[in-house]
Amino acid sequence: KKAPDGKPMDDGIDIDFTKHFKERVNHERNIKAITPRELEDLFDKVHSEYGDDIAELGPQAAGVLRDLSTQINIPFVVDYNPSLRKLALKAVTVMRKRDFKSPDKKYNV
Repeated sequence: KKAPDGKPMDDGIDIDFTKHFKERVNHERNIKAITPRELEDLFDKVHSEYGDDIAELGPQAAGVLRDLSTQINIPFVVDYNPSLRKLALKAVTVMRKRDFKSPDKKYNV
């Protein structure tokens, strides 16, 4: 895989959490607090089912990670970190909502 500058890139993908994500993880609008275990389970399931697909996304790609059993939704964008030569999935926000709407591709687990 090649980076935007044409040089080889690490195939791994990091996960970054925005300040907004951290503020929203236990916001009262979620009705029930989102636990670290729920987030870990969601990321494990997504990695297992969609890891290769997400790793193939390029910079500026966007989507939503959705756990249908817990109703947790995580909109994300993919950024490229040139100093690390890696892509990063940037978790923009998080919410527990049954019928979350977004025009971006959904990765349902």
